[in-house]
Amino acid sequence: MLDIDEFLPLETYQWCQNQLQHLGFNAAQQASTDDNPTPSHAYYLQLRTLIDEHLRSNQEPQLALSEKPTGAFDWCPHEPVREEIEEAELANEGPDMEEN
Repeated sequence: MLDIDEFLPLETYQWCQNQLQHLGFNAAQQASTDDNPTPSHAYYLQLRTLIDEHLRSNQEPQLALSEKPTGAFDWCPHEPVREEIEEAELANEGPDMEEN
């Protein structure tokens, strides 16, 4: 089942986490400083290279992005939700307040 908050499928996420661990990445130690405002950038570039190599090798696991959620266009809320939506729409009708 697709988790609405996931950006990567679990297998891809775990593979990336494992690669970052092998690279020595530690998120807690990656605070930016005046000397280095993007301390994680080097790890990002290394991970990107590893991902590219892995994709070209056709090895397992097959890395992927999560599927884009679909179906909201045909969504029809249940009656209690529909009533709340209608009430909110009515509350927002009328002239806008002028800013001074």
